[in-house]
Amino acid sequence: RKARLMHESPYWLKPTQSDWAFRGQLIHGIAAQYADEADQIIAEKRFTLVVDLPDGRSVEVTGQPDLVLLDQKKLLDFKTTKSVPTGWRSYVCPETDQLISEGPYALRRKSLDCPHCRLGQHAVKTIEVIGPPRAKRDHVLQLSLYRLLLQHHGIEVDSGALVYMDMDTQCRIPVDLMSLEEAERYLRERVALAVQADLP
Repeated sequence: RKARLMHESPYWLKPTQSDWAFRGQLIHGIAAQYADEADQIIAEKRFTLVVDLPDGRSVEVTGQPDLVLLDQKKLLDFKTTKSVPTGWRSYVCPETDQLISEGPYALRRKSLDCPHCRLGQHAVKTIEVIGPPRAKRDHVLQLSLYRLLLQHHGIEVDSGALVYMDMDTQCRIPVDLMSLEEAERYLRERVALAVQADLP
């Protein structure tokens, strides 16, 4: 909905709200310069794909992957952010080993209700398990669609990773890409929503 409105309606941003875009352009420029000096790399190249909808309409979709390592069949995408992802927090019932809650941020409370055991409640700090950071779902979807786009242009990709960067550090997270069939089904669903008469 947001993307549709931004495409069809005038809008404005404060300069402070555009800082992320400026930082992103800098990083993408560096990637493109690196690709010019290396073999087996595609950087910042736009690809197109035509999606045929059930109603007979055809819609052209474009995408511009940040970095494709041809010899490794790997796709990299760079994301500038206020702070890079930290460990993934899971809260597991010690009595039943059932998951109570999970997410990218620590729970800021002393106790957590548990529906899985007779105790009914646990101290948060005693059941917190910190695992490797995870990529954001929307970013994994984006990378999976890039893979589909490249596949239609004869470029095979087997794996992908997201590189998150803030002002101090970076964090590289390997991702499990959707299958090509799942990615194509998802793309068709999203395109159909985007071009319908009413806002999705």
